Amino acid sequence: MKTGDPDISVLMYCGIGGIGKSALIEKIISEMKEKLSNPQYVYYDFNVEQDKRGVLKSLRNHLVNDYKFSFPLFDLALYNYAQKNGEDIASSEIQHFINSSVFLTTVLHLTETIPAVKVLTTLTECADSGIPMVENLLNKHRTELVQIERKWHAELYEYLPYLFAQDLTDNLAHNQQPLVIFLDTYEKLVNEMLSIGEPLNNDAWIRGDNGLIPNIPNVFWVIAGRETLKWEAFDSAWSKSLEQHLLDSLTQNDSTQFLRSAGITDPTLLEGLYQLTKGTPVYLDLCVDLYEHLIERGEKPELEMFGQNDRALIERFVRCMDDSKRDIVYILSLLEIWDDAMVYAIGENVLPDFSWTAYGAVKDYSFVADHEGLYIMDRTIREVLADNCPMIIVDRTLENAIQLCREMLANEDLSEEMRERYLLWYVRFKIQAVSQGGVIIFFSDEIQNYFDRLIDKGKIEIAETLLGIILPHIEEQSEAYAYLILRMAYAKRAAGDYALALKLAEKSKNIYAGLRGTEDVEYLNALKHYGVALFDTGNFQRSFKIFDYIVSKREEIQGKNHPDTIDALYFLSASLRRLDHYEEALLVSEDELSRRSAIAGDNDPHTISAMENVALILFSLGKNEEALKIQEEVLSKRMAILGANHPETLDTVEVIANILSALRCHKEALIIRSELLCTRKEIWGENHPDTVTVMQNMAKSLFSLGEFKKVREIQEEILSKRREIYGDKHLDTISTMRGMVTILSTLGEYEEALKIQEEVLSKRREIFGDKHTDTINAMRGMVDILSSLGKYEEAVKIQEEVLSKSKEVLGENHPDTISAMRRLGFSLYSSGKCAEAKVIFEEALSRSRETFGEDHLDTKSAKRLVELITILGS
Repeated sequence: MKTGDPDISVLMYCGIGGIGKSALIEKIISEMKEKLSNPQYVYYDFNVEQDKRGVLKSLRNHLVNDYKFSFPLFDLALYNYAQKNGEDIASSEIQHFINSSVFLTTVLHLTETIPAVKVLTTLTECADSGIPMVENLLNKHRTELVQIERKWHAELYEYLPYLFAQDLTDNLAHNQQPLVIFLDTYEKLVNEMLSIGEPLNNDAWIRGDNGLIPNIPNVFWVIAGRETLKWEAFDSAWSKSLEQHLLDSLTQNDSTQFLRSAGITDPTLLEGLYQLTKGTPVYLDLCVDLYEHLIERGEKPELEMFGQNDRALIERFVRCMDDSKRDIVYILSLLEIWDDAMVYAIGENVLPDFSWTAYGAVKDYSFVADHEGLYIMDRTIREVLADNCPMIIVDRTLENAIQLCREMLANEDLSEEMRERYLLWYVRFKIQAVSQGGVIIFFSDEIQNYFDRLIDKGKIEIAETLLGIILPHIEEQSEAYAYLILRMAYAKRAAGDYALALKLAEKSKNIYAGLRGTEDVEYLNALKHYGVALFDTGNFQRSFKIFDYIVSKREEIQGKNHPDTIDALYFLSASLRRLDHYEEALLVSEDELSRRSAIAGDNDPHTISAMENVALILFSLGKNEEALKIQEEVLSKRMAILGANHPETLDTVEVIANILSALRCHKEALIIRSELLCTRKEIWGENHPDTVTVMQNMAKSLFSLGEFKKVREIQEEILSKRREIYGDKHLDTISTMRGMVTILSTLGEYEEALKIQEEVLSKRREIFGDKHTDTINAMRGMVDILSSLGKYEEAVKIQEEVLSKSKEVLGENHPDTISAMRRLGFSLYSSGKCAEAKVIFEEALSRSRETFGEDHLDTKSAKRLVELITILGS
């Protein structure tokens, strides 16, 4: 968020349930309609759904239908996401969405489809046909279009709010009055009482830098929820744009006026009812309803008839209802969230004399909220009713609701959105009938497949909601709890939240250790997730020790050829590779390959991937001919199974070109990369990021062949394309600028190289700050060019800063810090400061010994430098 942004305004109303937040929003909307000729507003209630895709789609639909707004970027992203997610584009739900989008309808009328891998190419062809809306989109949002094409489905899902914001900003560019967006029941999205995960981060897609609010000027946001927003903890600038108001209960005077307007005039009763309700609107409503019930029955209302507390008030209110309404209220309290279709399907099965008239009357009660056909009951009232519900109604309701959900989930024609809704309903109903000991069996047998599909499709929030329904029903130190938070760790890892995944995996591991001991298979499974989380967070030494232990224990308990044992070998090898222990990693990967081949055969995808791992380790070891032979076999298998143009096949081809380059077969590598470039252009188009990457690799081959002028021409073309696609500040653009520096330096054009490198350093400082490793690397590049220009004093000054920052950011024994010491030594020697250079080289040797050991190549190299500087100095 930009500090002090004047066009961002957020008004927050918070207070307990039933205090009147929703009623306040209705009042604001009513006043807008009275005072403005054509007010623009949209309302969304998080009771309905919290998944960002569904929320944004609902907001979009309202704005399209009510104000004829258009959302070309967002619509295109949703269409592209559905393709990448494996959803059926021909389904009625998606076709209905397409038909509601003027942009999609227009483009698809010309092209029939927009391939996920050719978004830019397709739109460029449409623009050539003279369609203004497509031309405008290409001119204004080419960067966003590239991202829609490039991102895989989970990344694209996270990108949706930003695209929605861009579209809405375009719609509002010429608006004469602000748009007001109302977000109700915000606690459904951000509930800081939730014990799992980081609930305060659940709305990052709304308030974050790439979220809705900071990227849409001229919108007035009104948010209603039970808890104050903690946004200032994430960004202090919110203090200038966020105004929060705590709603208290009604005053005694207002409460008395409300009760009088309902016909209650007895002063004693008025005083007593205020003391009972404390002015809470929903309980005042119950008092009025109970009062009317008593009058209808011919009874004189007395204060004791209303109970001594809110729970007693609710119980007495229900007792005064007629039987038909009372039983319906009990059913609805068990459903918690429902629609008319669900009640229609189960109502008469639970109550033979079910009355639709009574059901309609119950829905009108103040404690039942309605939003777009979904209903939810006030939490406190629901809990009291559910506790008092007769068991025969409990059993019948849950039995029929569970059966309905099963039938709906088995319906292959059910839309994805409805399937997810019924899945959550099913879990909510079924978990009430599952014992503590049966939770794991229930999840693994009935829910695991749905959960995995949600993760695979990038619907992480829905997967987390599913787990959040189950977790409150189980004891925190139980095996079921350990089992489920391990699934939560898996979801967090899929979402890229590696730090939280590590915390959850560690918690699960510790619970299993306490319950089953450290020799148990389930403990080893939790330990594996913990090891993976350590690997993801860069703790390679610790992950290596864990997987070394797991392999040993798996072999002992489950056998050498068990899939879990072989998977552990893969992670063990990966940890060794990240520790630069390639010889050991090779032995482990060869062992993994041998076992996979024996079990699944040579053509199994896992076996082929294991082959490629072996080839890559051989390549890292410099055993290029062996690596090439294996990688060519991998290529043969992938072409036979996947086809020549499959992404995995093309990636395999690129690895072969890299190996050929290492073998100094630069001409052969160039031929392969040239053919690969033609294929990429054909599949992806001229300006696709992957096509440009192949051009970059071609430049490397030409560089190795000494074709420096051609390399310069290609680098200039690549830089032009990336500037056009991404803009000047994108990391890929900056990386290409760094490539220009390399070729200019090679051609001896140091002054021009220095100008570009200064720009690289400036942009990295702007993006990352002074202490980021990318900024430090850019400073190293400055040192190299300054040294080449003979500006040794300037080089020394910058290199000293590089070393200082490396120590601060990475630590004194980090390999990059030790490298910075050696480079400073060279700079000092070049400037004639031999004695100072020797001191630095000796420190580098000491830290290399401490970090890598005496026999490591870096230590041996550092030792030779000390010997050399000693000779030169004398």
